[in-house]
Amino acid sequence: MAKNGKWDLEIKVLEDFFSRQREFPSVRIGAVQIADGRKFVEVGMMRVKKHNGNIHFRATLDELLAYKDILEQNSEPFVNF
Repeated sequence: MAKNGKWDLEIKVLEDFFSRQREFPSVRIGAVQIADGRKFVEVGMMRVKKHNGNIHFRATLDELLAYKDILEQNSEPFVNF
């Protein structure tokens, strides 16, 4: 869970695919997950960009933590954003 008052998070992109739009060849849409220890929870769909082998997310850590809080209070496992 929390270590020293901070969440230990791991973020993954799953089942992403390249956009077919010519203007944005490097933009991908994928399912993003937050890991709390070994338990992964779905937080929704997010635009991500691959640049020099790295995946870039259009969300801040605070936003991801807010979605995690929403999930913990919600019975619905999927949150769109």
